[in-house]
Amino acid sequence: MAFTVEPLRRVIKKAGGKRISDDAAKALAKVLEDKLVLLLKESEKIARHSGRSTILRRDVKLVRKVLESKG
Repeated sequence: MAFTVEPLRRVIKKAGGKRISDDAAKALAKVLEDKLVLLLKESEKIARHSGRSTILRRDVKLVRKVLESKG
């Protein structure tokens, strides 16, 4: 798991949340990791399609926009 519980607790607190169980934090970490992997894979496809091996900010922004439009 790429995300640990304590950093997630800090983010949750910044978002206005008060408490989260360890199980819920671990479930959230799994969801975030899955979404991040998808975002990076799709960003890499765009970079390769553009003839680059480096993912740029614009690649990530485009993928995010496309994924958000899919709901």
